[in-house]
Amino acid sequence: MITAASPLTPNGVRGTPALAAVGDTFAVAWKDGNNLRLARYDAGAAPLFGEVLVSTTANGSPQVAMAWNGESYGLLWRE
Repeated sequence: MITAASPLTPNGVRGTPALAAVGDTFAVAWKDGNNLRLARYDAGAAPLFGEVLVSTTANGSPQVAMAWNGESYGLLWRE
């Protein structure tokens, strides 16, 4: 389910969402207030599963960076 604060809608997103492509899917990480969230989508932008709340204390910079190493995602943000 895409919430009102999803990076695929204009509401609630601070800064620039981070994107990582993996085959025919992609993941997006974004700031929603002090929350950092992650979601994965298929090539048609349909959610593969619900949003994951990564952190509730992601204060500070609204910039998020993300990478995929072949097994897992890595997220970086400044507090």
